[in-house]
Amino acid sequence: MSDDDSPARVAQQPDPEAIVEFGDVDAEFRQLVAETLGTSEFLSTELLGGDDPVLVVEEVGQDC
Repeated sequence: MSDDDSPARVAQQPDPEAIVEFGDVDAEFRQLVAETLGTSEFLSTELLGGDDPVLVVEEVGQDC
């Protein structure tokens, strides 16, 4: 795992709403989850690779 996409590195970024650690699942499942959450107009997702891939989920500002 590289230093740039480790869960510890993700935790140091600006306060995401969620960090999803997948464990031992297929890459297709990880991509499906990322794409499904990414369809929300209120969420932004970033799938970070490496040996232990994680999905960072952040709330997108709402114009109310």
